[in-house]
Amino acid sequence: MFSIINKIESHFNPRGCLNADRVNFRRYNPATDEIVSHFSDDDWKNIFTGVDEKRLKLWNQIAIDRILLIAEDPLHNQPFGFICIIEDKNNFGSVLIHGGIWERNTHTMMLLFRGLNSIINILLNEKFIIELQCYSNNKKADRMQKALGFVEYKHDKRLSYKKLDINKFNANIINGRL
Repeated sequence: MFSIINKIESHFNPRGCLNADRVNFRRYNPATDEIVSHFSDDDWKNIFTGVDEKRLKLWNQIAIDRILLIAEDPLHNQPFGFICIIEDKNNFGSVLIHGGIWERNTHTMMLLFRGLNSIINILLNEKFIIELQCYSNNKKADRMQKALGFVEYKHDKRLSYKKLDINKFNANIINGRL
């Protein structure tokens, strides 16, 4: 039933990286990668509530419905963020994307935007439906999601739920230049 790991890894190069428009994504390594400690408690709660570093390490070992990727600047081989792609158990063929960056500057924001754009293209080519959610008060995530082409379809007191609008995605700042 789950295929997200195989689908994403089929796009890895021989060095084990996914080259995504000036960003390298590699598989999370629990022995060497620390993610949670790069974020303040409040920022981490905006990304994943109730998930700590120990749970991320377990996901990497036992989860078959998700893949955790580290984003690296290929010029400096420095990690600056991560994304997690999770297959939705309740909606076959759908994925949810979570992520964040700990090196916050214009360069890494643009790298993450370009990398997410490339990964979304891969997921679309693999016929996945892509959804996102973020806390209503997380304005940075909301702006990036809308810039990528996601539109809100549901909103409650805490969360904003978005689906990818293909036309808006194709017209976003990166795809509009290609």
